[in-house]
Amino acid sequence: MQAQQLTREPSALSVTAEDSDMDAGFSDMDAGGPALIRDMSVDQLDEGAREAMVSPSSTELPLDAEPMDLPRASQLMATQSAEAREEQLSFVTRPVPLGTRQLCRIVRRREGVGSTHHTYEVFLEENNNVVPLLFARKMRSQTASYIVTLPGPRDRGLKERTIARVRSNFLGTGFTIYDNGLPPSKAPRSVPAPQPPRRELAAVMYQPNFLGHKGPRKMTIIIPPVKNDGVPVEVRPLEEKDTLIERHRTSNDHDLIVMHNKAPNWSEETQSFVLDFNQRVTIASVKNFQIVHDHDLDHICIQFGRIAEDTFTMDVQYPFSPTVAFCVALTSFDAKLACE
Repeated sequence: MQAQQLTREPSALSVTAEDSDMDAGFSDMDAGGPALIRDMSVDQLDEGAREAMVSPSSTELPLDAEPMDLPRASQLMATQSAEAREEQLSFVTRPVPLGTRQLCRIVRRREGVGSTHHTYEVFLEENNNVVPLLFARKMRSQTASYIVTLPGPRDRGLKERTIARVRSNFLGTGFTIYDNGLPPSKAPRSVPAPQPPRRELAAVMYQPNFLGHKGPRKMTIIIPPVKNDGVPVEVRPLEEKDTLIERHRTSNDHDLIVMHNKAPNWSEETQSFVLDFNQRVTIASVKNFQIVHDHDLDHICIQFGRIAEDTFTMDVQYPFSPTVAFCVALTSFDAKLACE
């Protein structure tokens, strides 16, 4: 582990150490907030279960299971009934209910030496089990591009099974998260359209910060509001001015939810920036973040951070869905020409 332990608190870590991707960052120090209905920490799992999460293999992995004796999760998920997959799709795309938190683990799998086109898997910690939840692949593109699907076969039908996509601008300062609908340029203008234009689920903006002179990363997340029935308002822009990013840039975002990453505190003791991740993050990294609303800095909507070379925790609360939170986390993986 590259982060140094602070002497005053067992859970506090120095955040000046560079992570394995050669970027400095910040790590562990609490999220606070009210008691939650569902909140089991990975740190409470035994060693075998935590190891299994790094190479998970079952749709529901008992804590005492031997991971090497179990088939790959994707193979089992492929045998799910259509009803079960529809239920899972609803679970991962709806905002997390108020008063609950979903604790997840993200595993990055590298494809060959020097390759940057990795895959990512999300696993939910639930009722002493580890459940495969989502899968993402980084696509070959001039800009950062990911597709997100439910777990399933990796060798066919990936694009057809896509439930979300992430795409960045050239500098990596702006990311749009959207569903598998048609691009606005290809969407028919007739009403009702045979296939609707794509729906924007969220947008992520990084403040330009050449050479890191302005300190740690600064993120802005824009999402549509959530209706009383727990379903987000649909945003399907046909013109650039109606996209989430442009509406925010032109201050036409009064009916949208705008959040930021929580600013770390400067520690005189370690001469570094620190954040309290309540022991859910153990390695310093520029990728680590907590997303909050400016009016409630104690309600951590998304918490993401490194715990091993290719393993990260992701904890999600209202108003984010697991899918959108995962997409926000994916934006943190890319090198950003104008932000590092």
